[in-house]
Amino acid sequence: MAEQKQTAAGRRIKLRYDFQTAERIERTVNDFTEFANKRVVPLMEALGLEVTKESVLRYANNSDLMRSDYIEKEKAAAKLDNAYLVGMVEDNARKKFEELFDQEPYDDRRTNYPDMMKLSRDKLTADSKAIEEAATVYVEDPAELEAYDRHQAAVKALNEFFQGKAPEGAISLLNYFPIVDGVVTPGTTMVSYKQFIKH
Repeated sequence: MAEQKQTAAGRRIKLRYDFQTAERIERTVNDFTEFANKRVVPLMEALGLEVTKESVLRYANNSDLMRSDYIEKEKAAAKLDNAYLVGMVEDNARKKFEELFDQEPYDDRRTNYPDMMKLSRDKLTADSKAIEEAATVYVEDPAELEAYDRHQAAVKALNEFFQGKAPEGAISLLNYFPIVDGVVTPGTTMVSYKQFIKH
């Protein structure tokens, strides 16, 4: 039986873990983190910009924003009021950014899975728990929960009928319960009830 939990939103049943979804998310996240750790984080560190998950994601998506933030950081650190000197600081910061950026240039990238990553020791990594949760299929909708309960009741009734001796394979099961016009019917032509007598 599937794992059931009572949440604040109501009943929640874990049906399965979708390996294909997990693999797709993990592959995409790993590609992005490899790019960010190779190109974005080193540039941020060289420029003295704070490395956080949010800043890495922002700057990976928009290198112009990194340049702008770096220039503003340098102007604020200079604490100058003279417009000419502020302009010189701005020009020097822009040149430094361009020099460093040109060593390892990158095209801006966006990720569809920012919640599937975490920052660990100034490196962006896949968050395996978040990926696992995203790839887990749940039943939460009240109408789906009602259908799930009916399905479970049908399975219980079948197991009670077969008493642990259910026939193997779909064809054998269809001998006992043929489907006619979308309705399950009791099969009688290929059936013997002797093995299912309760003792």
